[in-house]
Amino acid sequence: MAGGMVILRLRATVAGKTPSQRMGILYERLNGIVSDRTLKPGDYRAVKKGKDWAVYAGSHLFVTVTNEEAKANGAKPTQLAASWAQNLRKAVAAARPIPLPWEE
Repeated sequence: MAGGMVILRLRATVAGKTPSQRMGILYERLNGIVSDRTLKPGDYRAVKKGKDWAVYAGSHLFVTVTNEEAKANGAKPTQLAASWAQNLRKAVAAARPIPLPWEE
């Protein structure tokens, strides 16, 4: 969650990590993304990565969407990744403070 918005729901254990363990990793990544003021709305995207899909914000990897995770969420990997990328973009925009005039 960022900016009062739910970005995603992790439901599957992947690579031996439970959803709550994976969420801890995502919070660290999210902090880096929110702090990166160079990111623009078009920088949030879903990308095919081997057999999985990944959500990126610029060069920052946010989350990998596996077949297991997509199945647990009742979606196809490509759809879930696209949805999470869009949610991430909106949540980061809502979480960032409005810049002061001298910061722009």
